[in-house]
Amino acid sequence: MLLLNTKSQDLEVFATNEEVRYAILSHTWGSEEVTLALFLAKDKRTDSKGWDKIRRSCEVAARLGFDYIWIDTCCIDKKSSSELSEAINSMFQWYEKAGVCIAYLEDVSSADDPTKDGSQFAKCRWFSRGWTLQELIAPPELHFYSQEWELIGTRTSLQEAITRVSLIPAVILHTSGQGQSLDDCSIAEKMSWAANRQTTRPEDMAYCLLGLFDINMPLLYGEGRVKAFKRLQEEIIKSTNDDSIYAWRYPQELSERQHFWGLLAESPAAFGHQGAANDLSFQLLRYLTRSSNYVAAVSSRGLDVELALTPHPRDESGTIFIAVLDCDMGRDEVSHELTPAIILQKTQWHNDTEYVRIRTDHLLMVSMNLMKFAKDLKRYRLGYDRLSEAQPRQIFVPHNLSTRRSPRGILFHPEVVPLYHDKPFMIGVLSNDSDWFFDEPQKTPSDASGTFVLSFDPDSDLGATEPAQPTKLGSLELEIKQYGGWNSWRTYLVIGLEPHPPNPFGTPSLYTVPWYAFVKKDKVAAGQLDDVLVREDREMEHKLLNEVLRVEFDLESRHSRLHYNVVLKLREAIKESRR
Repeated sequence: MLLLNTKSQDLEVFATNEEVRYAILSHTWGSEEVTLALFLAKDKRTDSKGWDKIRRSCEVAARLGFDYIWIDTCCIDKKSSSELSEAINSMFQWYEKAGVCIAYLEDVSSADDPTKDGSQFAKCRWFSRGWTLQELIAPPELHFYSQEWELIGTRTSLQEAITRVSLIPAVILHTSGQGQSLDDCSIAEKMSWAANRQTTRPEDMAYCLLGLFDINMPLLYGEGRVKAFKRLQEEIIKSTNDDSIYAWRYPQELSERQHFWGLLAESPAAFGHQGAANDLSFQLLRYLTRSSNYVAAVSSRGLDVELALTPHPRDESGTIFIAVLDCDMGRDEVSHELTPAIILQKTQWHNDTEYVRIRTDHLLMVSMNLMKFAKDLKRYRLGYDRLSEAQPRQIFVPHNLSTRRSPRGILFHPEVVPLYHDKPFMIGVLSNDSDWFFDEPQKTPSDASGTFVLSFDPDSDLGATEPAQPTKLGSLELEIKQYGGWNSWRTYLVIGLEPHPPNPFGTPSLYTVPWYAFVKKDKVAAGQLDDVLVREDREMEHKLLNEVLRVEFDLESRHSRLHYNVVLKLREAIKESRR
């Protein structure tokens, strides 16, 4: 660690910051800063603003009784990527271990009154920069100096004014361990402190928060703001089970940029909807809510997380779910009356494990299974929807929704899954329309009767995009015979695809729904096969003896492609009550 001697103004090297007592400078960079290269140059010019800042900093530190001071402009070799990475990853600790932090506010005069609204202090650039956030919180003692290098006040004496402009609670600003620990603050709350700050380099908006979350990670300048901030969140997720990291919200115009989102925000600004100036703020849970202590798994594709899900009460599509987050929202340090929730949409027809986030401009509030619909947390709407109990489930949420893929056709095996162990019925296909072809039986006993295959046109979007209206794909005339008996039945099985019912948020569905119907032979003869396109007119069961025949769909791989598989299953018939 390089430190500047406050007397000689020479640089000295120390193995660790534990070896020496030092002051540290916090400031915003200007146009004439003295880098390490300029500091060591033989023909250095010492009459610039940067040199004056170094001299005055040394004078203030010496008056406060410190022989050494650390200044970021000249105490880091920024040409060395390894040294820069070490410095940024250690920065919070360096400020935390300093004896005092000297904050130089070059745009605040000594005549300013920091306690007044609209003061230079409240508007100064220092409060808008990303790096100064940790420099405000980490040091045990912080002194503010004006552009004339006169003392304005300390973090303790100016606490009320600092809280007002920074949105950081007063309990965090208390000096030397007397206040609340950062570990007691939720992720969302800490993110909200950085919501309105900026950095010169886009990646630094993530890197300047490393110490705030006690995270170390490699620096990749050039990766961009979004990638850097998502990497930071992934590292945070690996070390915590605080769901408030998912409790972010975008303005409506940004949310409408796309339909589907991952679980990670693109910048701290997404957390700016709460803080000390708001009625509500996120807080860590005081009580256990789940029996497991599952920690999310991070991959390059997305997140495997455990979230408590419940169906949206006004959704008819069966695809929209409310994810209740494992954190609290309250109006003060003791009030924990609401639980935030986000909106997810199911992405796959054949399982309940993959979801994406939708409507990122909404953050729902849940209280005792009553959902409040909130776009503005200060004035959330008081209309209520009652939710069913949310159940913890392990799900996968991709960072980006990939191109939708779907089954390439339909398979039908002429067999019945029995109700019990025996097989009382056998199935035969008497006829089929021209869209089906018969795949000869394989040698395996499970496929002894062969398979009927209906393949979608590879040049069409059938199955990949949702049809505008119910579509009939094909029909099979079935004969159902009883083993060892004289009974037999004939029916037509019609298979098709249809759109979902609309969901409350108007987002497009991410998969196509297969449907079926049984049609009597006389209706087919009368040309009424297309009546099944109306959902309410479909016969979903075919009555046999004491059982009914129904259809379930699953997926089966055929020639390296997935197909919808039509499965005939027996169910007990519901007996009519006797009068």
